[in-house]
Amino acid sequence: MIKFLLAALLLMAPAVEAATTLNPSGAGAGISFSNGNLTASMSSTASVGAVSTTSKSSGKYYFEVTIGATANYYELGIGNSSYSTSANPGSANSAGYGSNGFLNVNSGQCSGTFATYGSGAVIGIAVDVTNALLYVALNNTYQNSSNPVSGTGGCSLGISPPYFAALGFFAGSQSANFTVNFGNTAFVYSPPTGFSRWDLLATSTPFILNPAVVP
Repeated sequence: MIKFLLAALLLMAPAVEAATTLNPSGAGAGISFSNGNLTASMSSTASVGAVSTTSKSSGKYYFEVTIGATANYYELGIGNSSYSTSANPGSANSAGYGSNGFLNVNSGQCSGTFATYGSGAVIGIAVDVTNALLYVALNNTYQNSSNPVSGTGGCSLGISPPYFAALGFFAGSQSANFTVNFGNTAFVYSPPTGFSRWDLLATSTPFILNPAVVP
């Protein structure tokens, strides 16, 4: 009887999933990965990207990207299942906040004012998946006078979820690199109220069988 009970308890235990990282499989040519696939470095002049290992279909989520070496420019944002990593985020089926001071969305541009950024900058990406809105912050200052908490000033994505984090480089960005934090460690800045860390596993509690129940 105890064996059957133990087997049932194990079947009820939630699966242990890996923490979210960038996905080397299918990433754009010239990108290499380190630091547990959380740091991406560029060695070519191509415009390419990489996506996260997990996606979101609804809800509100936040992650951060810290810029390393300065190069021509970066594109940081999200993409859906149709986004091709052979192009930079901001191309078709994706959105990217460029270090040249534009928020590019689905091969167009989101109107508004967006600051340029470079080495050492911390870029906050807050995405309201349910309402298809993207908010970007430079060192905790949300661009275009947007406010993700009140839901004002966000850029309309115009593409269907699920969304992956999509991060990459624009032409001529060799020797560039960045590191992403999906919430496995403490953020530099707190997520906006109502937004969860992208990697919910960071706050989950694994199922542990109490050995006291086994004779």
